[in-house]
Parts: sequence; structure tokens; C-alpha cells
Amino acid sequence: MLPIQRKISAYNFYTGNNIQYIVIHDVGTVSSAKNNVDYFSGGNRNASAHYFVDDISIWQSVEDKNGAWHVGDGYGKYGITNTNSIGIEMCLKAPLTVTDKTVTNTLELTRHLMGKYNIPASRVVRHYDASRKACPGSFKANNWSKWIEFKNRLTGGEGTVSNDYKLIPSEPYMNHVPNMVGEQKDGKYIKAVIKKVPTEKMASGMVGFIREHTRDLLTNGNVFGLDYPNKRMLKFVGLTRKQANDWKAEVTRLAQGQYVNYSASNVKVVNAADGKSAWIEVDNISKDNAAFNRLRNNLRAKYAQELLATRISYKKESDGTYTVSVINIETMDRATEIVRRLRRWHPGATNAYNDAIAILQY
Repeated sequence: MLPIQRKISAYNFYTGNNIQYIVIHDVGTVSSAKNNVDYFSGGNRNASAHYFVDDISIWQSVEDKNGAWHVGDGYGKYGITNTNSIGIEMCLKAPLTVTDKTVTNTLELTRHLMGKYNIPASRVVRHYDASRKACPGSFKANNWSKWIEFKNRLTGGEGTVSNDYKLIPSEPYMNHVPNMVGEQKDGKYIKAVIKKVPTEKMASGMVGFIREHTRDLLTNGNVFGLDYPNKRMLKFVGLTRKQANDWKAEVTRLAQGQYVNYSASNVKVVNAADGKSAWIEVDNISKDNAAFNRLRNNLRAKYAQELLATRISYKKESDGTYTVSVINIETMDRATEIVRRLRRWHPGATNAYNDAIAILQY
């Protein structure tokens, strides 16, 4: 491994760091590691990272024992925070291009930190896993294929390796990774808004239509599976802590209905660091595709209305028209499809509300 050079910044860090994760980023702009440590040591930048890596060097900007400002946009929702992780930034040689040498240097630094702090490969994550930001952007193309390659190289494997996962393919519009609840930009989810709906009856009808006819776009992402080399896990995410604890027994019952002699101890509630949200893990299940699909579909169908209840609403505006809102949409293509379906709501609807103004917001 290259020697770690140090230029510790006096700005933008938290005192203390309970290191549980290593988070991989790229800087987003063409620059060197030295460029970056000079920049971040020059004043308050409202951001920071522990390490910067390029073709020829590794530079440290924040002490490992302190938290850097690198995943705060996730607000701890996915359990990865500024004060339980180390952030590594890969530098770009050209737009959206990290060289193989930079990747190799990053892998060597990551392995060094994994050994130093006893971090398993499963806790080496992307910025994306902490906040849904598309980072490292240089790894995003082709369904994150470069990230999969990075994780395989990290552990010395070819394909799926111990402690790593492979997402189980699912329906259209499903492109999930563990803990995924929503795609964010500047800390906010995508929102579809239908404005100028002329009557309450029509607004109420739209809400009912969305709940009944867009479940595939709004609730399927709450339940998904991960394949490990010798087992499978089902995750039920996007829950409040109360929902997770209230629903655990029923999730266990449904799992035991699909898997013979399945132990209730394999079903766990995991609380997110934000103090409010949680998810349920159904662990150590067999790779019986038929049983898994039945369990996944049963959970989606059973809890769809509860999951949708707080995401779809309408309100009356000062001009007497109504606005229908759908919040926490996971991706832009889903939001666009919801609006498209609403515009085809029923024959004559567009004449009544003149193809209501449909917009997408972050």
C-alpha cells in the first residue's frame, strides 16, 4: 500500500467516531488527492472526508477517531452516519472516470482500514447506501457493475463472495439495494403533485386510484430479497419503529407458513439511527424461489394500504381547486409512470380537469 500522507484539517469534523462502516465516494470533479486536502484544510467547506486517493498518493484530511462530514445527507436513515464511519474519496482523472490504479490504491487502503478496525466486507458501502445519493458516480453505470467488481476485488473473489450480497431480481421498476427506501436529492425524496383538480370527488377518486393501481410502483420496494452464498434474506424496509415491532409477529407467522421448522429467532427488528425508522430482517431462509416469492408477495399485499396511507393525500387550495400529492417516490421513472397513469385515469377525466398540472418535485 502507498504511504498515507497527512494534512489534517482544522475544519468540518465531529469529535469522536464509533467506526462501523467504510464509505466509498468519488469527488465528482477532476482533481488530485493533494488538491483536495489543500482545499479542505483552507477553511469551512461544509463537507469533509477522511481520505483522498488518486493514482499516485493517499492523503488523510480527518483523523479516523473523529467523524467527517461525508454522509450527513442520509440523516442516519440507513444506519450509516458521519460518526460511525470512515469516508474515502476517489479522485477523478477525467469526468466520471476513476483510473484502475486509483481503484487499486483505494482497495488497498480499504483493506488496511478493515483490518485495523475489524470491519467486514459487508460494511464497506457506497455513499449511495447511506443516503441514496448517486455516489460514487463513476461506478453507477450498468446497474453499478463497477461497484460489484470493486466488492469482489476487495475480498479476492469472482462473482458473489462471502459476506457480500446479490440482489434478487424482481418486477419492473425494481432496482433496489439493501435498505433502499427512496432515491434522494439534497436530502429529499421525489414527489408527484397533481394540481388544479376541480372537485373533491375527483381528488378523492384519484387518491383511491393511486392506492389501488400503483402498488407496484410504491410498495414493492419495501420488501426485497438478498442472496448470499449459502442463504437468503428478506428485508422489509421503510417502516416506523412501531410498525416494525407491531408487525414482527405476523411476519414471523407468514415466514413459518412457507419454511418448515423455521425459527422465530431468525426474524429481527433493526432500528435505524434516526430514532424513528426501522426494518425487519427475515434471515437464514432457504433458496426455495417459490416459497420466497409467496412470502414476499404476501407481505406486500398484506401491508400495502398501511404503507401507502401516509404517502398519498389531497388538500383544498385557496382557489377552490384540489392538489393531489404522492410523496416518498423511490425513483424518477416511477414518479413519471404514476403521473402517466393518472392522466389515463378514466375516459373523460382529462376533459373534466383539463389534464391537471402534473409536476415532479424534490
